[in-house]
Amino acid sequence: MQVWWLTFILVGMSARPPEILSLFASRLKARRLALGLPQQALGEALGLEGRIAQSRISRYEIELHTPDLKTAYELAEILGVSLSALVAESDRLGQIFELVRQLSESQLEELEAQLAALVKPTTEPEAAESQVPEEDSSVEAAPANDEEAASRANIGENE
Repeated sequence: MQVWWLTFILVGMSARPPEILSLFASRLKARRLALGLPQQALGEALGLEGRIAQSRISRYEIELHTPDLKTAYELAEILGVSLSALVAESDRLGQIFELVRQLSESQLEELEAQLAALVKPTTEPEAAESQVPEEDSSVEAAPANDEEAASRANIGENE
């Protein structure tokens, strides 16, 4: 039984599940080949025996069979990558996941703070609109139109 929906929910990706499965399969194969591992060896590292080992990995790579979440995680561990990298919505995001895995705890905290500053989440559009920045009395706002600019110029000449 395929459990793509469970993988989809647990991983929390916005791509449709079949796309995630396809990405997982192609990345699984690419990573295995990059490491020079035959399907048989990967299957055996997973604990499968004999011809079943090669056949099962082949079926994962051509999307005839979908590993359960625990097996997918174990495959990622054997291949030295995160499960997140194998199911990321894009290759770039997968690469980012792998870079983040290499950070120390203090670097992770710093990155989290920087990301939070870049992405200012708002739960409601009105919340963002209601937050009006305080005006600095030493700096005037730019004029809204030519008429206002001319008016300001005339006031400045009269002072």
